Amino acid sequence: MSEERSHFKIKKGDIEIEYSGMPKDVDSKYKEAFNWVKSATVTTSAPPKAPPTGRPKELGKTGRGGRRSPIVSRAIDQVISDGFLNESKTESEVYTELERRAVRGITKLNVSQALERRARSGILDRIKGSGEEYNYTRRTETET
Repeated sequence: MSEERSHFKIKKGDIEIEYSGMPKDVDSKYKEAFNWVKSATVTTSAPPKAPPTGRPKELGKTGRGGRRSPIVSRAIDQVISDGFLNESKTESEVYTELERRAVRGITKLNVSQALERRARSGILDRIKGSGEEYNYTRRTETET
């Protein structure tokens, strides 16, 4: 026959406690360990911070953080639905149109990537133009 066993594991920072055994023993050990870890983390001090390196951050700036929103992708979708890409346009022309529409956060790279994604998904046709740039056109549905 198998006997009942319980198990717990508590980890807080560098402290980790693990115990398994009979359920009533595990319950009392859990309460004991939890209280010890709780008091131990309050009394321990944080490791000393290294002095800042590089240039100091501006006051109030804490880095990018947070979720990214697909601003450029939404802008490309809007350009497509407005009919701007009904005629063949280069990446530079699309970039200029997005600048004219005052889309935040655009770069040549993220515009190019968004256009490539639309071409792979079948929304746009992508044709190698003269030089290194591609031309993009809204794909039309062909009757079969």
